[in-house]
Amino acid sequence: MINTEKQNLMPLQKRLALKLVNLHYQTQTGHLGCSLSCLQLIIGFVLLNRDPKDVFILSKAHAGSALYVCLNELQEIDDQILATYMQNGTTLGVHPVANCFPRIKYTLGSLGHGLPIATGLALAKKLKKESGLVIVLLSDGETNSGSCWEAMHFAKKHNLNNLVVIIDHNGFQGFGATAEVLGDTASPLLWRNFSNQLIEINGHDQIQINNSLITAQNNSSSEPMIIIANTIKGHGISFLENSVAAHYQILNEEQHKRALLDLQKYA
Repeated sequence: MINTEKQNLMPLQKRLALKLVNLHYQTQTGHLGCSLSCLQLIIGFVLLNRDPKDVFILSKAHAGSALYVCLNELQEIDDQILATYMQNGTTLGVHPVANCFPRIKYTLGSLGHGLPIATGLALAKKLKKESGLVIVLLSDGETNSGSCWEAMHFAKKHNLNNLVVIIDHNGFQGFGATAEVLGDTASPLLWRNFSNQLIEINGHDQIQINNSLITAQNNSSSEPMIIIANTIKGHGISFLENSVAAHYQILNEEQHKRALLDLQKYA
């Protein structure tokens, strides 16, 4: 069992952030900024959550590399396979593919699809009287999609209190700031219409993340749990933080060195 005291979690966070940055540099791939913004959320809801009855869905599938490094830490993806990320013939595409690994059961990548899948799974669990949560991680830009709103109406109507919706609220999407595209459709003011069980957390504070999971596990209401995680795109790397470019930027040698130096003070 991993010790979840803050001082013991920091080396884990740093190690995985370094692994993530090295992976993107070695494979010369983008989507690093959006993966760094949700890495700690995936650490909390996948790596540190040891309830086998819970289901995790990465709806913001362009951050697949963050999930892969966590599964590598769990020894569910070995180092040799991880090194093939985004290479010819790999099973590790930018968007995870169903059934290549036990925890990856759904192929996603078209934004707005993960939440509808999650609501269906949550309803099925209720009908079959199965325990465990269905946890889905969305991007804030993804909440522009009408399918997300339809799914939340469905969740509210069917009292899906076993559903946990996490929004990676980093303020940026592929081609701009979310506020400038369609407005902040991940605003707590909007999402509270679907559930009073809504909390905001610092998505880079592992203790807050872990406590939010405990809150979700103890949800005795009839409403779904919504966690809005305020994050920083490109977290931990000074020249990527809060940058639209961080979505697709590929690190050159000098940027890679700067990134590694920045992550030495990762917290």
